[in-house]
Amino acid sequence: MVPLRQVYAATARSARPLSSTSTLASTSSLLRAFSTSSTAFTLEESTPPKVPIALISEIRSLRPGTPLSLARSALTASALDVPKALEWIVEQTNLKGGAKAEKLSSRSTPQGLVGIVQYHTGLEKSLGKTGGVRVGMVEINCETDFVARTDEFKELVRRVVESLGFFAEAAEKEGKVGFREWAWEEVKEVPLIPEFEAQTASSSSAGETISSLITSTVSRLGENITLSRCATLVVDPTGTLSACCSAATPSTSSASKSPSVYFTSSYLHGSNDATPTSGSAPTLFKSGTLASLLLHRFEPSTTPTVKVSNQDLLKLGRQLARQVVAMPTSSAQPTAASAAQTLAEGEPSQVLYEQPSLTIVPNAQEGLNFVPGEAKVGEVLELWKGGKGSGSRW
Repeated sequence: MVPLRQVYAATARSARPLSSTSTLASTSSLLRAFSTSSTAFTLEESTPPKVPIALISEIRSLRPGTPLSLARSALTASALDVPKALEWIVEQTNLKGGAKAEKLSSRSTPQGLVGIVQYHTGLEKSLGKTGGVRVGMVEINCETDFVARTDEFKELVRRVVESLGFFAEAAEKEGKVGFREWAWEEVKEVPLIPEFEAQTASSSSAGETISSLITSTVSRLGENITLSRCATLVVDPTGTLSACCSAATPSTSSASKSPSVYFTSSYLHGSNDATPTSGSAPTLFKSGTLASLLLHRFEPSTTPTVKVSNQDLLKLGRQLARQVVAMPTSSAQPTAASAAQTLAEGEPSQVLYEQPSLTIVPNAQEGLNFVPGEAKVGEVLELWKGGKGSGSRW
């Protein structure tokens, strides 16, 4: 087809005296030919391929929050292939979100949430038989409390901590296993695990990492978001449990042959989580503004007079976790560092066992006769072991 400027040039050069009728006919013919070819060109180039609404809905269900236009563009670019469309969205989001995240990176992030996922608490099986421990904990911050309360931000916290806890490995040092803290450079390329309710080949997690998820969330919410702290705890169920205790925990007596049980407890302020019940499916993920996560070692008595249930351990563990949230706590039992610490007059100890018990409820039937706020946590645990614990060790 002849470009517009060339048509006008050709018309000007071919001008010669003609009758008015001939001139009008020639001009009409020329304009009609140009108009027809132009219209055909416009229809051929501007009409996009038909994208089924069902596929757009599938994209948006697999990746919540995806705009309609982006889902349609992704399906068009991938020839209606859903897995490829999801990958295309991730690539485009990273390209656009990376620039925006860089622009916002200097902003402070005083707000946020703490998230905890407990895949295995250690009490999934009967008492005395550990099921192993696998938990993760993260603190993710944003600029405003408004964003911190949104479902999208909570979803970000959930997916990051679930992926971190799932891929975490045990941290072993000098025969002891405990919490392992991770730096950003170590976790940014951790892949996102597929959603449990939709673990399919077309999962929205395909090709995504913790870093790319944070970047895309920054792009959508328009605020700087940072992964401030993260830690995991893994205790191998096949390992020697006596090697898992911290340096501050008394070692097991060689004469004692009672099995050790390791389990975790947590408490999150600002969360609507409830105390788990024995035999029920535990809530894997919880989030809040202030959180604690504890690892306990329990040694049942070899000659118990009272049977201790998993529910008893869960209840006491949660009360101790609430104590840690209520008061600043740096260690469970006294250490060389805590002993050397000089506390100001009237300032409570940051050692859990030396703090006044604020969250454990007295119960005369279980031998817990004490005055809350006066008895120390360590003293209350001794009462519990002598009563409900039936000579056990904590």
